[in-house]
Amino acid sequence: MSFSVGNLIHRTMVFGCIGFGVYGTVVITQNLIVKSQRLKEFEAEQAAGTVSPTEEAPALTTTWRK
Repeated sequence: MSFSVGNLIHRTMVFGCIGFGVYGTVVITQNLIVKSQRLKEFEAEQAAGTVSPTEEAPALTTTWRK
């Protein structure tokens, strides 16, 4: 098996793209899970009457800021 500079660059790019794709998928999935949990909590609080009806549902952009 010969290792050339082109081969090394190619492998670095391929495995880097795969790693970035896996990382992005994990982050997006965690974000969706947290969003759905917070929405369920908000709906439960709203049904129990502990949240004012004028308060808005958690925004998508504030998922990680709570």
